Amino acid sequence: MNTIRVLIYRDLRRFWIAATCLFAIFILAAFISRYFTGVGMPDFIGSATTSYIIVGMVGMPAMYIVLDTPLCGTASFWMTRPISGVQLFASKLAVVVVLCVLLPTLMLAFAQVFGVTVSLYSHHISLMMNLRIFFIIALVSMSFASVSENQLQWVAFLFLSFIVAFLLMGFLMDFAKPHPETRQVLQYPVALGRISAGTFHVGIISILFYQYVRRNRKVAITAFVILILLFFALQYFWPTITVPRVK
Repeated sequence: MNTIRVLIYRDLRRFWIAATCLFAIFILAAFISRYFTGVGMPDFIGSATTSYIIVGMVGMPAMYIVLDTPLCGTASFWMTRPISGVQLFASKLAVVVVLCVLLPTLMLAFAQVFGVTVSLYSHHISLMMNLRIFFIIALVSMSFASVSENQLQWVAFLFLSFIVAFLLMGFLMDFAKPHPETRQVLQYPVALGRISAGTFHVGIISILFYQYVRRNRKVAITAFVILILLFFALQYFWPTITVPRVK
């Protein structure tokens, strides 16, 4: 526990200023957008471009935190120290949760007090949902960084994931589109969302843990691909009901 505590303190001291400035710039941009154009944070983040910026601003700090002690290769300093993979995993996950999940969520909550923003994507999304979004982005970024030797490989994995997600989402949207004659749409049960989210979170944390303990890049990448396919297979094969489309 003492080693984990030392590692957490070390990373927090090194990265907290950069992470704070990054999210402060984002909130300031939203404030400037509202002041000059009347566009608030919900509309400001509603576009695809700014959604990518969010992914970058949450994912990049998580990437740098992981790649500060890279798992790929044999040149990292921690491999010559009495630090186990379990200790490093626990410390990195804790630091990422603090700096890439809790910090931006608290900063958005603080901005609400001054009326700078309402929520992340729309008026209907709460700060708790913001926290979940940040957590998912941070976990995915950590998983890409854990199988990357440098920042360029992380960017390549991120770009590839966007392409795969775009193709799979397009397939699911085509599958769930209204029937041309009855105009009925598929309605997914609440249980599916909970099971899908739980499967994804448990799966990706398990992959991260395995990579920190075993450092087997091929197995980790294969497991991540299987997890993504399982996630979308749940959406496709789960029993659904059809309901009239709401106009």
